[in-house]
Amino acid sequence: MKSGENHYPTAQSALLIIIMTLLLVTGIGILWELREAKWELLLLELLMAMPVLIFILVRKYSFSDLLKWKKVRVNVLLASSLIGLGFIPLSDEVDTLIQSAFPMPYEVTSALEKFLMINTTEEWIIILLAGVLIASISEELLFRGFLLTSLEQTMRPTVAIVISACLFAVVHFNPWWMMTIWMTGLLLGFLALRSGSIFPAMVVHGLNNGVSILLANVNSARLEASYYLNGHVSPLWIAASLISLGFGLYLFCRFTKNGG
Repeated sequence: MKSGENHYPTAQSALLIIIMTLLLVTGIGILWELREAKWELLLLELLMAMPVLIFILVRKYSFSDLLKWKKVRVNVLLASSLIGLGFIPLSDEVDTLIQSAFPMPYEVTSALEKFLMINTTEEWIIILLAGVLIASISEELLFRGFLLTSLEQTMRPTVAIVISACLFAVVHFNPWWMMTIWMTGLLLGFLALRSGSIFPAMVVHGLNNGVSILLANVNSARLEASYYLNGHVSPLWIAASLISLGFGLYLFCRFTKNGG
């Protein structure tokens, strides 16, 4: 159904909710000045989906239809895992190339490393809950569920995916990561539209965040010896990632040929 029939929000309404969510999360983060606290991420990720959920309840939209909250088969999720694992080294290499051309300022790099560095069991629990589980749910509900579904009612699917990916990149407030986040958004949008569900995108999102957190806490010398070669992702890892990504996409498209 089209938004004009009131089964879905208009694109303008969806963008307004995204802006309100962004202002809410940013405002609370600044107001409470929790930049040094690991649990700030947990709080903000929980708040991310709240405006959308309230909007749906008030306007009485279909939760499952608007947010693509629909079950898929296990084989689709397994194929999504292969896609996610294959995509990570490739996006890391793209990020490496971007950093070599446009280096991230030391202050920004230092702040990110400090925030992602985990020292206690409590911090592991908080970061994994917030950055892997909750982030993959709340951000997918917002961008591949609510926003993408609203946009696709009045525009071509490709355009809807590109716009949602652009907004997904912008709201992360890191221009040096914008390209890789945008690429991730494109992939997640494709998975959501192809399967009709946000669960495959959640799997890929969670894997991407989880591996990134683990890599940030691996000894740099060990990481250089096993994952990188001369400052770039090892060709062996690149080859393995291409195989995993390609095979995963083949299986995903095959399994979702007639829906997820």
